[in-house]
Amino acid sequence: MESVELPSALQTIPTQAFSGCSALQKVATPDDLREIGSGAFDGCAALAEISFPNGLQMIGTSAFSGCCSLKSVAVPSGVKTLELGVFSGCQTLTSVALSDGLLTVDDEAFSGCASLTEISLPTTLRTLGFYAFGGCKSLSSLVLPQSLAEIDDYAFFGCSSDLTLCGKSGSVAEKFAAQNGFRFEAR
Repeated sequence: MESVELPSALQTIPTQAFSGCSALQKVATPDDLREIGSGAFDGCAALAEISFPNGLQMIGTSAFSGCCSLKSVAVPSGVKTLELGVFSGCQTLTSVALSDGLLTVDDEAFSGCASLTEISLPTTLRTLGFYAFGGCKSLSSLVLPQSLAEIDDYAFFGCSSDLTLCGKSGSVAEKFAAQNGFRFEAR
């Protein structure tokens, strides 16, 4: 199966529904979709295209882990937490757009996304978890919003030594950069 169009009335993609479907390349999601279960697309190595409806509220743990052909994602504002390992191991993921409304990027959410070069963090973001961007070696700069209250010490472990964190002077981001040996640029 290379593509799938999900039924229009579907509100939840069950846990591990398409896990391991290595030939799956494209998924068309319905407007009524509210939840994507844990591991729903885990290991779908050929998955290159998926778009999320505006009403989506939850993307489960490791839902897209190991989707090595995924290049970009845009997460809608209804999603409040990016769960553990949600996009981990998406080695060709280069661009991520996160909408205002997101509060937490959980542990290992983008770990191993070695090609990630562009990510926009929303102004509502409060927490970056353990290894949230661990191993994102292509990330050269990242603007951290003023709203951040907590950044795990290992949030950027394994990233390029050239990574520059940007944010407001006196912010949690500046303190984190100083304590963890990252360059900081006030904006």
